[in-house]
Amino acid sequence: MRAFAVILALATSAYAAPHARTKPGIREVFGAARRECARPGARLTSLVARVFDPAAFSAAVVADWVARSTDEQAAFVELADRVVGGEERADAIAAICVPGARIASAWEQGTNLWFVKVHRPGFDECTSLMFRDEGDRWSYDGVWFCGVSIWMQEWRRKLGGGTGRPDYATALARLHQRDAR
Repeated sequence: MRAFAVILALATSAYAAPHARTKPGIREVFGAARRECARPGARLTSLVARVFDPAAFSAAVVADWVARSTDEQAAFVELADRVVGGEERADAIAAICVPGARIASAWEQGTNLWFVKVHRPGFDECTSLMFRDEGDRWSYDGVWFCGVSIWMQEWRRKLGGGTGRPDYATALARLHQRDAR
């Protein structure tokens, strides 16, 4: 009888231990964030906080980035985070908070990257929201438009680069114009 009790205790603890450490899945995270849509709170703002990487964006957008001093780069990154990052975080909240949205399916693509197909009014059926499982938290990565993302090209154009990358002075001036709005 004692051996049975020991086996039962080991089996129970082996089953309970992984489940006690399990963090919320993407469905729970998405649902919790959506519950904050009327008044964005900690879950929603934390989920979209990393949707924009201003340093990577700046290096990818400015043609003469490596020729800039550390101070010039820092000033541009700060402005890009405020202007472009602010727009991207607001767009991320809007994408998550569309009225009537519900998860149709969710799947992991590669390591820790999750695609969430959402049914919602006026939403293209081949578009998915992307989330990243960062181990200790989830983050929103953006929208995947039917296998194509033209986001970087659009920002290069918006900052004065046409089809290429603008120089530092042009991009900085365009960011300042957007910031003044």
